[in-house]
Amino acid sequence: MTFQEQSDLFKALQQSGMPLTPTLNSALEHVAGDKSMNDSFRVLLWLWRRSWGNWYPFAVKDNHRRLNLSTAPPGTAEFLTELIIGNGPCPRCNRNSDSKEPGLHPNFRWHISCLAKLYAADAITSGNQKQREWAQAVLNDAEIPSPSSYTS
Repeated sequence: MTFQEQSDLFKALQQSGMPLTPTLNSALEHVAGDKSMNDSFRVLLWLWRRSWGNWYPFAVKDNHRRLNLSTAPPGTAEFLTELIIGNGPCPRCNRNSDSKEPGLHPNFRWHISCLAKLYAADAITSGNQKQREWAQAVLNDAEIPSPSSYTS
């Protein structure tokens, strides 16, 4: 799947109104499972997945179904990797991410706030009261910790 096809697919998902949490969770899990990645980056992805991916500011028990890559269409693994790391702008705002945060992969595509806000948008429509409160704080820029805050 070409970068343009991947970008078009993600934009179509965003515009469909369907929740993007399952796609993002699958992408974070896929990249976090890549043992060639830096350990601190993998842990950071895991933290985001287990907290923001469950619409909480902290890591909680997993409650989402995982994508089975063995039965997924060809190109799915590459799409999931490119959604998180690769060439191209931030998938949410379409601007280049220039984060120099310690622990991030040099080709991490997301602005941290964009990743959190995309999860928060799903929490607003699908979460419980506590999850919606977290989401509202994120959307108001009140609860978006930097990656270095996890390690300091």
